[in-house]
Amino acid sequence: MRIVHVAEVDPSSATGMGRVAWHWQQEARRRGLPFVHIGRRQVPPLRHLVQFPAAARRVYRSMRQLEDCLVVHEPASGAFVKFPSPLVAVSHGVERRMWQMQCEGRFGDDQRPSLKTRVTFPLWRLRHADHGLRRATHVCVLNQDDAAFVRDVYDRRAEDATVLQHGVNPTSLTADDVPAGPVTVLFLGSWIPRKGVAALVAAAEAFAAEGREVQWVLAGDRRGCRQHSQAVFFRHPGPRAGDPGICGG
Repeated sequence: MRIVHVAEVDPSSATGMGRVAWHWQQEARRRGLPFVHIGRRQVPPLRHLVQFPAAARRVYRSMRQLEDCLVVHEPASGAFVKFPSPLVAVSHGVERRMWQMQCEGRFGDDQRPSLKTRVTFPLWRLRHADHGLRRATHVCVLNQDDAAFVRDVYDRRAEDATVLQHGVNPTSLTADDVPAGPVTVLFLGSWIPRKGVAALVAAAEAFAAEGREVQWVLAGDRRGCRQHSQAVFFRHPGPRAGDPGICGG
């Protein structure tokens, strides 16, 4: 069996989404399975990402084998449902669910899409995602909420979706194990609303109100970061703030 991975992001140990594929690539090689990646660099130059699913499909059609297993990122998965090989649609956050939450203002009113985006995004991005999640042999998602969404919206059986295990390893630590002295809080991720930065800011304000001494380390991509949302880490003389400048991207 050959694994054919299709995604806009290349496998890489240095990026979030790319690291997932990188681990799959390493495991496939460990088991002696060929692993082929089709990404932006494997297709002809694109004027817009709307062209990627079709371009990747053409590349795959020229090299396909009957024993392939297709592992395709959700936004491109709909372009691969007609091939006879098993298709696993991989979501890094179900596109339709995230879109609905964004339209509802769940990430803040400033994150609501414009009228133009409301018209075009479902056509070029959600169309393939919907088709792939509905027709794929199997679906991989990141959390139980996404699994429930796939089941309810795309009429899939519970066993059709696997929740990928990620994040910290299971631990026996409880709230009783929190040290009484200074603690360090690490935020590792892009400083954008859907990463939960509002909850982090609220926690910082709560710690500051209690006079709790906290060392903040904010690490990740800060493109699009709003300075006022990070200002809470510098307001109170008690908490010591890690320089947001480390959020270098």
